[in-house]
Amino acid sequence: MVEVLLGNRNPALLCPHTHRPDLHDPLLAALHAPSVYDLSLRLLAARGLSVPQAMLAHDLSQPPHFHEEVLESWLTVYRDPGTYWDLDELAEKLLDVEDNFRRWRFNHLTTVERTIGFKAGSGGTSGAGYLRRALEVVLFPELWAVRTHL
Repeated sequence: MVEVLLGNRNPALLCPHTHRPDLHDPLLAALHAPSVYDLSLRLLAARGLSVPQAMLAHDLSQPPHFHEEVLESWLTVYRDPGTYWDLDELAEKLLDVEDNFRRWRFNHLTTVERTIGFKAGSGGTSGAGYLRRALEVVLFPELWAVRTHL
């Protein structure tokens, strides 16, 4: 649920729970509801920063994709923290969350490799291979790119 709410819109995350409607149904609802990423983009737009309508009205069940115009809006925030102090703080907290989440993923991967090696995972995945690919998931793509452009 945490991954889905943050913006990892991978329907495969729901598969291990299909036999449990009490778990699967809330996950499916979250998959089709705005993620933290989507809500952040809406907040940027509400504050008058440029976010393409296509980004605000996209299929919520799809993962986030980098968009140059969103990057420009975050650059505006970072270049003028006096005006956008709350958005600057939000951006930093989102990066903190994703940074910690990446660390958790890495620790999960190394624990799995240490305990079961490269056997299939308990959730029906390929195990360590799946977890290694999960390390590449980026939840807030423009926020990770912004420093390159500052």
